[in-house]
Amino acid sequence: MLRSVRLVVVYLFVFMVFTLGQMASADEQNGIRPHLTFNLGSHHLNATRDFNEVNPGIGIGITGPSGLGRSEFGLELGQYKNSLNNQSYYVMGSLDTEIARLGPDMALRLGGFAGLARYPSNANKFKDHGVPTFGDWVLAAGLQSTLRINDTYDLRLRVMPAGSVADALITAQISIRF
Repeated sequence: MLRSVRLVVVYLFVFMVFTLGQMASADEQNGIRPHLTFNLGSHHLNATRDFNEVNPGIGIGITGPSGLGRSEFGLELGQYKNSLNNQSYYVMGSLDTEIARLGPDMALRLGGFAGLARYPSNANKFKDHGVPTFGDWVLAAGLQSTLRINDTYDLRLRVMPAGSVADALITAQISIRF
């Protein structure tokens, strides 16, 4: 079963890379851009137990104009080493807007995100701690802030509720937009 899931994720990843490459050339005029995201780590604020706070991983996605002023949507698929020291996969969507220019090549963006992360054999523990689950998939949703540099690099912090295991979960990522 686990091998099948990994194979499906690999196929989805390859398909998404191919699709993003096609979209980048076909939709360049629409502002849709592919990106790679590198997951760095997390911090469980006032955690009730010790968690792995080093969470390397990689994701691939797209960002583009949402049609709502200067806001952007984002869609992403990826994998990372989770806080329980296991491999997890995620599907995430986001919406944010530029709130301040911090210089000619730097902008601060604020918004929200929502998606699902796969925690096989641990989803019931999340449910017991007040986090919504769907089978092996756990809901991840919250607020995000992004520092965009040179319209290419995004330094992102995400904050979300963590049920009864911590007051909040804070994650850090770096994205490179193409």
